[in-house]
Amino acid sequence: MRNNIKNKLMQFIWEHFHRNKPMIPKGLVDTSALNNQVIASMEELKGLLAKDPHIFRQMQLMSRYRVNFSPDFNETQTACLYESRMCNIYGLEYYLMYSLLLPYLLKENIRKLRILSLGCGSMIDGLSLSLVLKNCRDSIDVQYTGVDIAKWPMSFKLPFENRLILKPMQDYLEDCETFDGNVLIFPTVLSGLREYPDETGTFCQRIEETQFLSDTIFLMVAYRSVASYNRDWQVTDWQKAQRIIAALEKKGYVAEDLPVTIPDAWKDYLQSETVETEEGKKYICRYLSARYGSLQLKEIAPDFAPPDSVEEYFAKPGLVRRSCPYYKMRRDQYLSKNPGIRPDEEIPETVCRQQCPIMCGIYPRMILSKRTSPCFQIFVLRR
Repeated sequence: MRNNIKNKLMQFIWEHFHRNKPMIPKGLVDTSALNNQVIASMEELKGLLAKDPHIFRQMQLMSRYRVNFSPDFNETQTACLYESRMCNIYGLEYYLMYSLLLPYLLKENIRKLRILSLGCGSMIDGLSLSLVLKNCRDSIDVQYTGVDIAKWPMSFKLPFENRLILKPMQDYLEDCETFDGNVLIFPTVLSGLREYPDETGTFCQRIEETQFLSDTIFLMVAYRSVASYNRDWQVTDWQKAQRIIAALEKKGYVAEDLPVTIPDAWKDYLQSETVETEEGKKYICRYLSARYGSLQLKEIAPDFAPPDSVEEYFAKPGLVRRSCPYYKMRRDQYLSKNPGIRPDEEIPETVCRQQCPIMCGIYPRMILSKRTSPCFQIFVLRR
């Protein structure tokens, strides 16, 4: 009883001092299709956990000790966890991207979109585009091709012509002699390109070997966070994007930042900054990031807020830890029994907290922090 009163008091204080207008007013976007799939993924996850409480031992998602940090979305529990936790956040990010791109397309009288989504996952970026088009009075013809290495257990149904191809994006371009699209989008996939071997270099080589037919291409890059854009890192997603642009420039394209105007209602939440490339002032790269801080989705974009049932489920303390055999095992013990996992010099902690912070944290990871706020770039390339 005392805890309930305390929680209600804290909620009242928070709402009282954060009475900002939402970035996207409630009722503007019909996200029922998004939320229905999020709930379906959560229910699937609950069913899997009920059958085998230990399934998260096998998960690679959010692992800090695996060699390539790469989650395996062929695993149903991994894909369902990712969809039910992240689709609302990423759905909003891609909605913002296409909302900024669409006015420019209409201004340029571009009514046909031939989209290649590399690392499309469950095709959430395609769903976000469909939500933007619902509020567009003009007719836009869309053909969507999604490429992903994993067979996701659930994919969003899109209201326009679409297809899903299961193969690495390097292999897709190798098999595709020509590319006739005009939109190339990387939805938070660049972090998955490994440095050793140089998968980015292989992909850029495939670009150089492919014939691009369109004289105007819109390049959309979504970064996992502002941190992955940080150029101080040894190899960053930003650097990978620059290598991709350089490969396209070899084909005669000239890259420029898309001249977008941030709507007034978004300016309190969406910031724009410019950064020079490593070559100097060859051109300025403009990236946009969301200054969400600790604001919840329901406060900035109510339509994209996760369903209550999903938030409540992931907010439960000890959702998995009580049945996790690794919860009490120290990290040094775990590493000694698993030689394939990369060690580090941090102070040993319980493996469960370090290996699976998603499930062992008491907090609901539906909240966007400054560290994980969306960050993206949109370029127009012409030749």
